Amino acid sequence: SGDLSEAEKYYKAAIENRLKYTPKSSNLGVDYINIGELYAAKNQYSKAFSYYCKAENIFETHFGKKNNYLSATYTAYANLFEKQNEINKALAYYQQALIAVSGSFNSSNISMNPQIADATSKLDMLKALKGKAQSILKRDKANTQDFELSLNTYQLAIQLIDDISKSYINDESKLFLSENEKNTYVEAMQLAEKLFYITKKSEFVNIAFAFAEKSKSSVLMANIRANEAMKFGKIPSFIQSIEQNLKNNLSFNEQS
Repeated sequence: SGDLSEAEKYYKAAIENRLKYTPKSSNLGVDYINIGELYAAKNQYSKAFSYYCKAENIFETHFGKKNNYLSATYTAYANLFEKQNEINKALAYYQQALIAVSGSFNSSNISMNPQIADATSKLDMLKALKGKAQSILKRDKANTQDFELSLNTYQLAIQLIDDISKSYINDESKLFLSENEKNTYVEAMQLAEKLFYITKKSEFVNIAFAFAEKSKSSVLMANIRANEAMKFGKIPSFIQSIEQNLKNNLSFNEQS
Protein backbone atom coordinates (compact mmCIF):
# COMPACT_ATOMS: atom_id res chain seq x y z
CA SER A 1 0.00 0.00 0.00
CA GLY A 2 2.85 2.37 0.91
CA ASP A 3 4.70 1.47 -2.29
CA LEU A 4 1.58 2.14 -4.35
CA SER A 5 1.13 5.56 -2.71
CA GLU A 6 4.75 6.45 -3.51
CA ALA A 7 4.26 5.32 -7.09
CA GLU A 8 1.10 7.43 -7.33
CA LYS A 9 3.06 10.55 -6.29
CA TYR A 10 5.77 9.76 -8.83
CA TYR A 11 3.33 9.22 -11.70
CA LYS A 12 1.35 12.37 -10.88
CA ALA A 13 4.56 14.40 -10.81
CA ALA A 14 5.61 12.91 -14.15
CA ILE A 15 2.25 13.83 -15.69
CA GLU A 16 2.44 17.40 -14.32
CA ASN A 17 5.91 17.85 -15.82
CA ARG A 18 4.79 16.38 -19.15
CA LEU A 19 1.74 18.67 -19.28
CA LYS A 20 3.93 21.66 -18.46
CA TYR A 21 6.80 21.05 -20.87
CA THR A 22 5.66 18.61 -23.60
CA PRO A 23 1.84 18.53 -23.50
CA LYS A 24 1.56 17.28 -27.08
CA SER A 25 3.93 14.35 -26.64
CA SER A 26 2.58 10.84 -27.17
CA ASN A 27 4.59 9.88 -24.07
CA LEU A 28 1.84 11.50 -22.03
CA GLY A 29 -0.33 8.57 -23.08
CA VAL A 30 2.23 6.16 -21.63
CA ASP A 31 2.13 8.13 -18.36
CA TYR A 32 -1.66 7.83 -18.31
CA ILE A 33 -1.46 4.08 -18.89
CA ASN A 34 1.05 3.72 -16.05
CA ILE A 35 -1.06 5.59 -13.51
CA GLY A 36 -4.15 3.76 -14.76
CA GLU A 37 -2.43 0.43 -14.09
CA LEU A 38 -1.64 1.68 -10.58
CA TYR A 39 -5.28 2.51 -9.86
CA ALA A 40 -6.35 -0.84 -11.32
CA ALA A 41 -3.98 -2.57 -8.87
CA LYS A 42 -5.63 -0.58 -6.06
CA ASN A 43 -9.09 -1.66 -7.36
CA GLN A 44 -9.97 1.97 -8.09
CA TYR A 45 -11.59 1.01 -11.35
CA SER A 46 -13.29 4.28 -12.33
CA LYS A 47 -10.03 6.22 -11.92
CA ALA A 48 -8.14 3.60 -13.94
CA PHE A 49 -10.78 3.75 -16.68
CA SER A 50 -10.62 7.54 -16.93
CA TYR A 51 -6.84 7.49 -17.40
CA TYR A 52 -7.07 4.74 -20.01
CA CYS A 53 -9.58 6.92 -21.90
CA LYS A 54 -7.07 9.79 -21.91
CA ALA A 55 -4.34 7.46 -23.17
CA GLU A 56 -6.63 6.10 -25.89
CA ASN A 57 -7.39 9.61 -27.18
CA ILE A 58 -3.71 10.53 -27.30
CA PHE A 59 -2.60 7.38 -29.11
CA GLU A 60 -5.43 7.57 -31.62
CA THR A 61 -4.68 11.24 -32.32
CA HIS A 62 -0.96 10.58 -32.82
CA PHE A 63 -0.97 7.21 -34.57
CA GLY A 64 -4.47 6.50 -35.88
CA LYS A 65 -6.71 3.48 -35.30
CA LYS A 66 -3.99 0.84 -35.72
CA ASN A 67 -0.90 1.01 -33.53
CA ASN A 68 0.79 -0.95 -30.76
CA TYR A 69 0.14 1.71 -28.10
CA LEU A 70 -3.58 1.63 -28.78
CA SER A 71 -3.55 -2.18 -28.66
CA ALA A 72 -1.88 -2.07 -25.24
CA THR A 73 -4.52 0.42 -24.08
CA TYR A 74 -7.38 -1.83 -25.21
CA THR A 75 -5.74 -4.76 -23.41
CA ALA A 76 -5.54 -2.60 -20.27
CA TYR A 77 -9.29 -1.85 -20.59
CA ALA A 78 -9.96 -5.58 -21.04
CA ASN A 79 -7.91 -6.53 -17.97
CA LEU A 80 -9.85 -3.94 -15.98
CA PHE A 81 -13.24 -5.35 -16.97
CA GLU A 82 -12.04 -8.92 -16.43
CA LYS A 83 -11.09 -8.00 -12.85
CA GLN A 84 -14.67 -6.78 -12.39
CA ASN A 85 -16.01 -10.02 -13.91
CA GLU A 86 -17.55 -8.15 -16.85
CA ILE A 87 -16.37 -10.81 -19.26
CA ASN A 88 -18.25 -9.75 -22.40
CA LYS A 89 -16.86 -6.21 -22.14
CA ALA A 90 -13.38 -7.64 -21.54
CA LEU A 91 -13.66 -9.84 -24.64
CA ALA A 92 -14.82 -6.91 -26.78
CA TYR A 93 -11.74 -4.94 -25.74
CA TYR A 94 -9.37 -7.88 -26.28
CA GLN A 95 -10.80 -8.10 -29.80
CA GLN A 96 -10.18 -4.38 -30.30
CA ALA A 97 -6.62 -4.90 -29.08
CA LEU A 98 -6.13 -7.62 -31.72
CA ILE A 99 -7.54 -5.37 -34.45
CA ALA A 100 -5.23 -2.48 -33.43
CA VAL A 101 -2.12 -4.70 -33.51
CA SER A 102 -2.95 -6.42 -36.82
CA GLY A 103 -2.22 -4.90 -40.21
CA SER A 104 -5.35 -6.11 -42.02
CA PHE A 105 -7.55 -7.83 -39.40
CA ASN A 106 -10.72 -5.85 -38.64
CA SER A 107 -13.31 -8.30 -37.31
CA SER A 108 -15.05 -7.42 -34.04
CA ASN A 109 -16.53 -10.94 -34.03
CA ILE A 110 -15.09 -12.72 -30.97
CA SER A 111 -15.07 -16.05 -32.82
CA MET A 112 -12.46 -14.67 -35.25
CA ASN A 113 -8.71 -14.39 -34.68
CA PRO A 114 -6.01 -12.62 -36.71
CA GLN A 115 -3.10 -14.26 -38.51
CA ILE A 116 0.00 -13.99 -36.34
CA ALA A 117 2.05 -13.03 -39.42
CA ASP A 118 -0.10 -9.87 -39.48
CA ALA A 119 1.15 -8.70 -36.06
CA THR A 120 2.79 -5.28 -35.86
CA SER A 121 3.94 -6.16 -32.33
CA LYS A 122 4.22 -9.84 -31.40
CA LEU A 123 4.36 -9.10 -27.66
CA ASP A 124 1.23 -6.92 -27.73
CA MET A 125 -0.63 -9.49 -29.82
CA LEU A 126 0.50 -12.23 -27.40
CA LYS A 127 -0.92 -10.34 -24.41
CA ALA A 128 -4.26 -9.83 -26.17
CA LEU A 129 -4.50 -13.47 -27.31
CA LYS A 130 -3.73 -14.83 -23.83
CA GLY A 131 -6.25 -12.52 -22.22
CA LYS A 132 -8.89 -13.47 -24.77
CA ALA A 133 -8.25 -17.21 -24.37
CA GLN A 134 -8.59 -16.97 -20.58
CA SER A 135 -11.68 -14.75 -20.69
CA ILE A 136 -13.59 -17.03 -23.08
CA LEU A 137 -13.41 -19.77 -20.43
CA LYS A 138 -14.95 -17.40 -17.88
CA ARG A 139 -18.09 -16.76 -19.91
CA ASP A 140 -21.42 -17.74 -18.39
CA LYS A 141 -22.51 -21.15 -19.67
CA ALA A 142 -19.28 -21.66 -21.62
CA ASN A 143 -19.81 -24.58 -24.02
CA THR A 144 -17.72 -26.86 -26.24
CA GLN A 145 -17.66 -24.23 -29.00
CA ASP A 146 -16.22 -21.72 -26.49
CA PHE A 147 -13.61 -24.24 -25.34
CA GLU A 148 -12.53 -24.87 -28.94
CA LEU A 149 -12.31 -21.14 -29.65
CA SER A 150 -10.22 -20.67 -26.52
CA LEU A 151 -7.95 -23.55 -27.54
CA ASN A 152 -7.53 -22.06 -31.02
CA THR A 153 -6.58 -18.76 -29.40
CA TYR A 154 -4.08 -20.50 -27.10
CA GLN A 155 -2.57 -22.21 -30.15
CA LEU A 156 -1.96 -18.83 -31.78
CA ALA A 157 -0.47 -17.48 -28.54
CA ILE A 158 1.92 -20.43 -28.31
CA GLN A 159 2.93 -19.98 -31.96
CA LEU A 160 3.77 -16.39 -31.09
CA ILE A 161 5.81 -17.47 -28.06
CA ASP A 162 7.74 -19.77 -30.39
CA ASP A 163 8.30 -16.97 -32.92
CA ILE A 164 9.42 -14.52 -30.23
CA SER A 165 11.81 -17.11 -28.78
CA LYS A 166 13.40 -17.64 -32.21
CA SER A 167 14.03 -13.92 -32.49
CA TYR A 168 16.00 -13.85 -29.22
CA ILE A 169 19.74 -14.27 -29.65
CA ASN A 170 20.88 -15.46 -26.23
CA ASP A 171 19.70 -18.46 -24.24
CA GLU A 172 19.01 -16.39 -21.12
CA SER A 173 16.31 -14.40 -22.94
CA LYS A 174 14.78 -17.59 -24.30
CA LEU A 175 14.81 -19.17 -20.83
CA PHE A 176 13.18 -16.06 -19.35
CA LEU A 177 10.43 -16.19 -21.97
CA SER A 178 9.74 -19.90 -21.49
CA GLU A 179 9.74 -19.54 -17.69
CA ASN A 180 7.43 -16.54 -17.92
CA GLU A 181 5.03 -18.34 -20.25
CA LYS A 182 4.99 -21.83 -18.71
CA ASN A 183 1.50 -21.22 -17.28
CA THR A 184 0.27 -20.60 -20.81
CA TYR A 185 1.33 -24.13 -21.78
CA VAL A 186 -0.24 -25.61 -18.63
CA GLU A 187 -3.55 -23.78 -19.21
CA ALA A 188 -3.61 -24.89 -22.86
CA MET A 189 -2.86 -28.51 -21.97
CA GLN A 190 -5.59 -28.54 -19.33
CA LEU A 191 -8.04 -27.19 -21.88
CA ALA A 192 -7.02 -29.87 -24.39
CA GLU A 193 -7.65 -32.44 -21.65
CA LYS A 194 -11.14 -31.04 -21.04
CA LEU A 195 -11.97 -31.17 -24.75
CA PHE A 196 -10.64 -34.71 -25.03
CA TYR A 197 -12.94 -35.89 -22.24
CA ILE A 198 -15.92 -34.01 -23.70
CA THR A 199 -15.50 -35.02 -27.35
CA LYS A 200 -13.38 -38.21 -27.11
CA LYS A 201 -11.49 -36.90 -30.16
CA SER A 202 -7.86 -38.00 -30.26
CA GLU A 203 -6.86 -34.78 -32.03
CA PHE A 204 -6.91 -33.05 -28.65
CA VAL A 205 -4.35 -35.52 -27.32
CA ASN A 206 -2.12 -34.63 -30.27
CA ILE A 207 -2.60 -30.93 -29.59
CA ALA A 208 -1.65 -31.40 -25.93
CA PHE A 209 1.55 -33.18 -26.94
CA ALA A 210 2.31 -30.43 -29.46
CA PHE A 211 2.09 -27.90 -26.63
CA ALA A 212 4.44 -30.01 -24.53
CA GLU A 213 6.85 -30.35 -27.45
CA LYS A 214 6.91 -26.59 -28.03
CA SER A 215 7.76 -25.99 -24.39
CA LYS A 216 10.94 -28.11 -24.47
CA SER A 217 13.10 -25.31 -23.13
CA SER A 218 10.73 -24.55 -20.26
CA VAL A 219 10.64 -26.03 -16.81
CA LEU A 220 7.33 -27.66 -17.70
CA MET A 221 8.93 -30.04 -20.19
CA ALA A 222 11.85 -30.73 -17.87
CA ASN A 223 9.36 -31.61 -15.15
CA ILE A 224 7.49 -33.97 -17.45
CA ARG A 225 10.71 -35.83 -18.14
CA ALA A 226 11.70 -35.87 -14.47
CA ASN A 227 8.17 -36.83 -13.44
CA GLU A 228 8.14 -34.02 -10.90
CA ALA A 229 5.15 -32.20 -12.38
CA MET A 230 3.13 -35.39 -12.21
CA LYS A 231 3.81 -35.69 -8.49
CA PHE A 232 2.32 -32.25 -7.95
CA GLY A 233 -0.62 -32.86 -10.27
CA LYS A 234 0.31 -30.18 -12.78
CA ILE A 235 0.17 -32.50 -15.79
CA PRO A 236 -3.26 -33.77 -16.85
CA SER A 237 -3.81 -37.40 -15.90
CA PHE A 238 -4.66 -38.48 -19.44
CA ILE A 239 -1.24 -37.23 -20.61
CA GLN A 240 0.44 -39.13 -17.78
CA SER A 241 -1.20 -42.37 -18.86
CA ILE A 242 -0.44 -41.79 -22.54
CA GLU A 243 3.19 -41.03 -21.78
CA GLN A 244 3.43 -44.21 -19.73
CA ASN A 245 1.93 -46.20 -22.60
CA LEU A 246 4.48 -44.72 -24.97
CA LYS A 247 7.28 -45.69 -22.61
CA ASN A 248 5.90 -49.21 -22.36
CA ASN A 249 5.68 -49.51 -26.15
CA LEU A 250 9.23 -48.25 -26.56
CA SER A 251 10.45 -50.72 -23.98
CA PHE A 252 8.59 -53.56 -25.74
CA ASN A 253 10.03 -52.57 -29.13
CA GLU A 254 13.54 -52.45 -27.74
CA GLN A 255 13.17 -55.97 -26.37
CA SER A 256 11.64 -57.38 -29.58
